[in-house]
Amino acid sequence: MNEWILPSSPKSYRADDAFRELDYVEWHQSRIIKNMQVGDIAYVYISSPVQEIHWKCVVVDVDRAECKSNDTTYYQFDVSETDFSGPWVELKVLYEYSLTDLVDYQSLKQHGLKSRLQGPCKVNEDLSKYLAYVDSIQLDESKSTAYIQSISTDRLEKLAKQHSRKPVLKTTTSESYSRDPYVSRYVKQQANGICQLCNQSAPFLDANGEPYLESHHVVWLSKNGMDSVDNMVALCPNCHRKMHVVNDPKDVAILKKIINHS
Repeated sequence: MNEWILPSSPKSYRADDAFRELDYVEWHQSRIIKNMQVGDIAYVYISSPVQEIHWKCVVVDVDRAECKSNDTTYYQFDVSETDFSGPWVELKVLYEYSLTDLVDYQSLKQHGLKSRLQGPCKVNEDLSKYLAYVDSIQLDESKSTAYIQSISTDRLEKLAKQHSRKPVLKTTTSESYSRDPYVSRYVKQQANGICQLCNQSAPFLDANGEPYLESHHVVWLSKNGMDSVDNMVALCPNCHRKMHVVNDPKDVAILKKIINHS
């Protein structure tokens, strides 16, 4: 498997729009990447004035004679009005980089990039190791949070303004656990409007005039916990969020003790 960097000029192609709207994007297979193969990794680099890698993709097709449909693929986002002839490769989006300051031109250059990125290039061993390191931060919420917290206030302000944009609505399919409404209702009634962790009154009344608490599974359903009265407590929104962010063993022990004595 080879890794490639594919530069894209915002003045000629709206790559960010293409990858945000489509799961698969067709890309002109220039002479430099004629040896690209299915399974290779392609990093899409948005060139000046952005100068950052924004997308990681996997190659799913190569040497295609023409686009599948000019209306929904490459030419939909082409602003150069250049009529490319084949061949084409097809890229499947893996993910968009959010920590783009780790994959800007200067960072890439410091970690092994030899090219000026005026055209596609193959990723060398040093740069490949660095990009794997970036992925380890990008894909780990605790590591990415720690990295962002380490950024200076001035740098953070600049990045925050740079990343501020209209949100993109995406339709996705996901799996979730069903929760029994009777169990949830019973546990909340037993709590009688008092959070079972902080022992404070519910912060407000819901639309039906009842104290607002949220049901929480002490052993999470995703960790094979039961959807039952002996695994559920009623918490205020603040404590509920705390349990899902921190899940402090001391708090877990307190909640298990409450359940065992109820």
